[in-house]
Amino acid sequence: MTSPQPQPSPRERAAPKAIPRRVRPQRHRKTVWAQTVAKLDKLCADAVRERDGHRCTLCGRPEEPGRVHDWAHILSRRYYATRWDWMGSTTLCRTCHQKYTRRPDEWFGLCQTKMGVVAFNKLYVRAMCQAGKQPLDLWLIAVQAGPKGVKPW
Repeated sequence: MTSPQPQPSPRERAAPKAIPRRVRPQRHRKTVWAQTVAKLDKLCADAVRERDGHRCTLCGRPEEPGRVHDWAHILSRRYYATRWDWMGSTTLCRTCHQKYTRRPDEWFGLCQTKMGVVAFNKLYVRAMCQAGKQPLDLWLIAVQAGPKGVKPW
C-alpha cells in the first residue's frame, strides 16, 4: 500500500512556481565620446596609410592582400593633442611595430634621427602641453593637410 500524498495547502497551490531566468550578460555600449574617438581613429589611420603608400615606413614592406599595416604613433595615443596629428603617426608593418613597441628608447632615437631633433621636440612639447584639445579640432587640422599632407619623415 502506498501512503497518501500530502495535499498542498491553499497557499502553496496559489503561489506560482518561480521560473528560473537565464542570466544574459549585459552588452557594453560605448559612450558617445568613445564612438567619436573610434571613428576618428579609423579615418586618420586610413588617411595615414594612404599618405605612406600602404608601405611600412621603416622596412618598406607593402601591405599583403587582406592585411593592413598598423597605424603607429610616435608618442602614445593617450596624448590627444597629437593622437590625430600627421607628424605624430606613421604606418608600420606588424613586425616593426612590435619590435619598437618593446624598445621605446630605440624608437624615440629612431624618430629623432628620421624627423630631426627639433621636430621631435616640438611634437613632444605639443603632446605634453595641449592635453585639453578636442578630437574634432585636431581631426579638422589633420584633414586640412589632406591625405598626401606632411610626412613625418
